Amino acid sequence: MAEQQKKQQQKAGSVVKQPKKPQPKKATDSSKQKTASQTPPVPAHRVSLSLLLSVITLVAVLAIMVFLAVRPVANTSAVSTNGNTAAKNQNLSHGQWAVVNLSSGDHYYGRLIYDKSLGAYLLWNAWRSNTDSSTSTTSTATATYSRVGSELHKPLPYLVINPQVLYTWQDLSDSSSVLQAIKKTDGYAEVAEPKIADIKNAKFSAVFLVDDSVLFGTIVHNGTQIGVKNSYLMTRKDLSGKSNQPIKSLDDLQLVPQKNITPGSGDTLWVNPGALLMYETLSSQSPVSQAIQTK
Repeated sequence: MAEQQKKQQQKAGSVVKQPKKPQPKKATDSSKQKTASQTPPVPAHRVSLSLLLSVITLVAVLAIMVFLAVRPVANTSAVSTNGNTAAKNQNLSHGQWAVVNLSSGDHYYGRLIYDKSLGAYLLWNAWRSNTDSSTSTTSTATATYSRVGSELHKPLPYLVINPQVLYTWQDLSDSSSVLQAIKKTDGYAEVAEPKIADIKNAKFSAVFLVDDSVLFGTIVHNGTQIGVKNSYLMTRKDLSGKSNQPIKSLDDLQLVPQKNITPGSGDTLWVNPGALLMYETLSSQSPVSQAIQTK
């Protein structure tokens, strides 16, 4: 009996039970609340800073939208029919009669445009006052005017003006006393707008510098910078006379090759944009043009 019980105990002991694997516990609502309660709160000053940055960004975006909505649009009416000209300033009306004031103190009247390919203002049907308005008290009613082109060197009636020396301009209305006086001048006639290609390809031109010197020759263009090829200076034949005496005839003057004054290896004298006042195209009847061709 005892032996039989012993065998049963040995048989029972030979059966090894495998331990059960522990199962992960599911998070309960209470544990979730406990974990959440352990997360540190965001400081109040960080929340305020983030809100402030958001407000600043929104204001900046709105300001840009308002600027784009109200900014002025370029004046497309200032573009000429040939497609080459456009106003440098939207306040410049294409071909409107205007008075132009230069840094030299000169005042001109005519139809004004800005040409991008020239990089300059073009004043055509140009006139000047016969009186220096900076030193005279002559009233507008008694002032007289002369067309550009009536000078001794006989230029065509337009000026190409360096933007750096054009101080101010002002439109002239049809009722302007100056414009009425110009239109009553003997020989007045409307002049057509010159072609830009004709200006660039002119045979001879007169180039006025800010130091009051004048060069004559053929203008060459390199972008908006100009040079004067085979240039001449015009000087008095009688250098003993006073320089401020009026020139009554071209016979009082002589053309001196620029290379005789400032010798260089090239045939083109390039003009610093800051030294240029304006230039004119010489007509085929210009005695200066004729004199240069005989040189």
